[in-house]
Amino acid sequence: MIVNCEKSVVPIEKVADYLLNENNPQNKGKAKFFKQIGYEENPKLLLSDLQKLACEGEEILNTKNAFGRKIKLLNKLTAPNRKTYFLTTIWVILNKEDIPKFVTAYPD
Repeated sequence: MIVNCEKSVVPIEKVADYLLNENNPQNKGKAKFFKQIGYEENPKLLLSDLQKLACEGEEILNTKNAFGRKIKLLNKLTAPNRKTYFLTTIWVILNKEDIPKFVTAYPD
């Protein structure tokens, strides 16, 4: 769980244009995974589920750099297909801020 997880920010553009967009060159297969487990037509549901994971995940890495903190969580996600998957999520909290911002997610 991340401090102030209830304030976590997951931009809809990050979900629709990155996680669910197979044509995004930085996607690296994430779109295929998320679409196969039931999120293909519902980016808002994925956004909501990712926000919940900020409060439910197990912190496995917390590092500090010049910009702030990078936090890596191991999560269990119950997808729309009703199956459970292990998912890693990455968050940042920038210096002088207290709001966790979503960076990426990928299956484990």
